[in-house]
Amino acid sequence: MMMRKKALEAAKKFENAKYFSDEFIVAILFARKFDLARTEEFINNSIAWRKEQGFLKLPRFADIDKRNFEVCFYLPGARDNQGRSIRFLRLAKAIPGDSHQSVEELTKWATWLHYVGIFFDGIDGLRNGCTVVADLDGFGWKNFDIDTQRKTSELWLGRFPLLNRKMIIMSAPLMFSACTRIMSTWTKNKIMQRIEPASKKEILKFISADQLPIEFGGTVKFDHTDCIKLLSEWVEKNEDRLVSPGSELAT
Repeated sequence: MMMRKKALEAAKKFENAKYFSDEFIVAILFARKFDLARTEEFINNSIAWRKEQGFLKLPRFADIDKRNFEVCFYLPGARDNQGRSIRFLRLAKAIPGDSHQSVEELTKWATWLHYVGIFFDGIDGLRNGCTVVADLDGFGWKNFDIDTQRKTSELWLGRFPLLNRKMIIMSAPLMFSACTRIMSTWTKNKIMQRIEPASKKEILKFISADQLPIEFGGTVKFDHTDCIKLLSEWVEKNEDRLVSPGSELAT
């Protein structure tokens, strides 16, 4: 605890750290394993990227296309057997080229979701990292576009302090092996090595049933519509108090 406080105080002295909340800086510290040089580099790169993309202010929830929650949602408070927070993907719902799934729209949605997710995950979620559970039932070539996949991978892995520890793949079609070979050309080996195939029964080796929605092999009645409702209720009470990364730069 003392080391974490000292690291946070040291990181807050960086020139661009003043534009971020303590929660966001702590997330970066965990993602960069408390390496202060790498933390400062991430902060500087994040501000530069937000200037370039026009995200100096956090997008409002009302401006987020909620259809993207069909592709990715999370069950707040859910943890795998290693204490990691969990993200759920339904990749057959990803249709590159649809207007609401353009890289620009996905960037807006992911920027909002990740920042708010920091508050939901809590300190243990930041410390332990996250597990991604991806259901590929119905996934085909229509769901895979090289340019879109490359840009969205760069977005999730390089722009947000998200410590991705494992990616569990369910119901993978034969063509997915070709997709992973393509993805390996721009994704680090250590990330590719974290991919783990599993059936709905095998997933219980990693995550208990009471931490999984029913469609992912668990017992929890919860899906993307419940996630949207929960976030809507939370936003109604809290969105105005959110400190957006870089927001002071836009004033």
